[in-house]
Amino acid sequence: MPPTGALTLIDKIRREAKLLPSSVPEGTVLDVLARFTSDPTLDVMGAEEPWEVVNKVLHSTLGYGASIEELAKLIRRGPYGIVTFTCWVEACIRKVGIDGVLLEDRLARMLQAVESL
Repeated sequence: MPPTGALTLIDKIRREAKLLPSSVPEGTVLDVLARFTSDPTLDVMGAEEPWEVVNKVLHSTLGYGASIEELAKLIRRGPYGIVTFTCWVEACIRKVGIDGVLLEDRLARMLQAVESL
């Protein structure tokens, strides 16, 4: 499977995450991004429209139409941080079968948020 725009954005976020300054806190199980430690295949199990479930999780966790500044406040380092989010989104594409195009806008905004730190 050739890389999609979404997978390319995921790789860019991961590269930027490695450069996050130590002033960005380590994530904890209480942080917003810790929500993405789940397996998205379990999240959508039994759903007629997996995209609707994934979209709802993204909206309820990250906010609908969240600004770059709002997303930047959520960014954390470590196992409960931004890389966990990228793993969840990648699994949505590769395992659940979500079309990466549907995720590109959110990923692009998240990349901008990480780059802003």
